[in-house]
Amino acid sequence: MAAVEIEVGGIDALVRKFDKVIDSLKDELQEAVMEGADLIQNIAVELVPVRTGRLRASIQVLPGDRPMEAIVRAGGASAPYARHVEYGTRRMSAQPYMRPAADARRDEVVALIRNSVAKLLR
Repeated sequence: MAAVEIEVGGIDALVRKFDKVIDSLKDELQEAVMEGADLIQNIAVELVPVRTGRLRASIQVLPGDRPMEAIVRAGGASAPYARHVEYGTRRMSAQPYMRPAADARRDEVVALIRNSVAKLLR
């Protein structure tokens, strides 16, 4: 019985190229996620009810704990009542600003991410 041997060269170079593409994709997606979070923050700042301005000033974008994650956060030490404004209490009606901001920008954020992936795949 005859044996056929095929040698394929360049596999190491191909693997390095794939690694580079994956790193580029992660960077592009992280940038798109942060840009999307900025869009949400901008609307939240417009929607938040203002009495003193501390709650509005507390709305910020932070990188998440995981790759390709961003957090739009309100409150903190300067405005610990942020969740009460968003969700209400038994004595106060909710005045949502974060969820409507996310809902208003959802399609734009998805488009940013899709465009980033498409750009890399061209």
